[in-house]
Amino acid sequence: LGSSSKDGWRAAIDAWVGFYSAVDWREPWLRALLAAHACLFIVVLLTRRDERTQGVLFCACAAIVFMAERINALAAAKWETFATQNYFDPRGRFTSVVLSTPLVVATLVILVNLLLIMTSMMV
Repeated sequence: LGSSSKDGWRAAIDAWVGFYSAVDWREPWLRALLAAHACLFIVVLLTRRDERTQGVLFCACAAIVFMAERINALAAAKWETFATQNYFDPRGRFTSVVLSTPLVVATLVILVNLLLIMTSMMV
């Protein structure tokens, strides 16, 4: 890798370390959200042979991602009731990383699984 690539990776790693350090991961609502994401991935894996359940999960995840901007605005207005600091900036970076990214990954896993099911039916 060239020096500019290494500098880019170093900047990205520094940004992620800064993000990780700025968040109090011991907050109950964050732990609950992370536990919900873990449960979602377990359900996605356990229901991988059930197309209907996978379809419902796909639509639910996509709907939550679609509503992320509104969720971020609501959380920014009410953060004092559940958090110790305001993580919810107007651009929604925190919400994108903590809420939307795991859901997008789950929808990608579901999509790949549904494509595999479809190809097995075609053969």
